[in-house]
Amino acid sequence: MENNENYENQMTSLPRPNENVEEEEESGISLSDIWHMIVKHWVGLVIFLLVGFAGGFGYAKFIKKAKYQANVQLMVVNSTSDENTANINLSLQKTQIAYGYLVTDEVVNSVCEKMAEKKYDVYTKDANGKDTTTFDTTEVKKLYSVSIPTVASNSTSIFLSITSTCKEEQMAIDVCNFVVDSALELVNDPSSKGYSILNNSLVTMGKANYAKDTSTSTAVVSLIGALIGVVIGAGYCIIRELCDTHVSSKSDLEKLTGYKVIGMIPLYNNDVNIEEKGEKENAK
Repeated sequence: MENNENYENQMTSLPRPNENVEEEEESGISLSDIWHMIVKHWVGLVIFLLVGFAGGFGYAKFIKKAKYQANVQLMVVNSTSDENTANINLSLQKTQIAYGYLVTDEVVNSVCEKMAEKKYDVYTKDANGKDTTTFDTTEVKKLYSVSIPTVASNSTSIFLSITSTCKEEQMAIDVCNFVVDSALELVNDPSSKGYSILNNSLVTMGKANYAKDTSTSTAVVSLIGALIGVVIGAGYCIIRELCDTHVSSKSDLEKLTGYKVIGMIPLYNNDVNIEEKGEKENAK
């Protein structure tokens, strides 16, 4: 009886799996682990990369809308040539007036008429979606902007910059030129509303003759798509590896059992071939 009791005590005192094993500090998933996960499932990463690139290229070619921008300048000239503080103030005053004048309804309506002559869709829509006889001045005002560059030519003349942004290249060019033409026509008209101070003060610096596409290029959009694909693909690789419950390595077995693996028995297909060969010989 005493021997049995001693044996039971010895059995209960034996270390169980995972007991008396030094616990390692949990450091989470390291960069090395992430890299191995991605390398292990690299096919999925490549597929997502190609899909992202193709999606970005397709969006840039067939869905993305281009934005063309044209620019033209007007010079506001002071009639006097004496360079003094009074003339500088007068030039600045005229510039501010011209700045406001270029976005008035008077100029915008003239621009609308010129656009309508070239068959641009600038009419207000009725309830049935058909063009009315009135121009949509609000939308036309959105097509161009006026700015005052910080650099002035001299004390008696200052530039105004007119920039047009449209979905069509020729439309952007035409809007810039229409604004300049309308301003020059109306500013010297005696019936112009209170802008007589600008008579003979606006001088065009030429015509807009080209517009550049300011939207993101196809190459950049395709590259962004590829990068998004890489990020999603890497996430897929990590999630797939973390959700995999199969024991596929020595370290997985040690973590699962708590025992140190000291040897492994490989599985050879040659054994199957030998058995099949023996069966065939016996059949003969």
